[in-house]
Amino acid sequence: EEDPTPIEPTYTDDEAGTVAQDRPKPEGGTGADGGIKDSSSGGADAGPAGTLMPGDLLIVELMVSSRSGAGDEAEWIEVRNMRNCTISLTNITVESPRGAVNDTVSINSGDKILPGETFVVASSSDPTKNNNLPGKVFGWNTTDVLKNDGDIVRVLKGTTVIDSVTFPRFTNLTPGRSLAFPSDCDPVHHPTWDRWSLSFS
Repeated sequence: EEDPTPIEPTYTDDEAGTVAQDRPKPEGGTGADGGIKDSSSGGADAGPAGTLMPGDLLIVELMVSSRSGAGDEAEWIEVRNMRNCTISLTNITVESPRGAVNDTVSINSGDKILPGETFVVASSSDPTKNNNLPGKVFGWNTTDVLKNDGDIVRVLKGTTVIDSVTFPRFTNLTPGRSLAFPSDCDPVHHPTWDRWSLSFS
């Protein structure tokens, strides 16, 4: 159950290393994303083997602005495998709208991720431009993919939307600090921005 009691300032998020007052504050109150969340579809029972369902992959971290100014090539998102089995990334697409078209990454490399493992999609796949991101990194290979005044990011398997995040403009977003969804937080709270935290590294 969701605890209605506000989180005390001494609470520390184990994954992002943040305290409660660092939780992002969307302009105009608490924002919500447009993700498809169904707690009954998670885990090993999320459809037949090889079939991904909404919620099987979850966007858990966003670097909306790695530095001030235009031409940012170090923006990225991190996506986690929420199932308790290995997931193939073949035919996975990650997209974000840019006007009438989308910035799109199509993964057909045969890569797989273990249960709980993550992969990153960055503005650039070049380590010298993306600040040496670790792990599996795929590139949009363009600049300023994630808009500072709010944007949408979607993860698809074929034409099925596995996860979608619509983030608002935040009042306390600092360049170089990402927004992280805590690993010990129930995915049902994923659309609630008060549950996300600003990271320190």
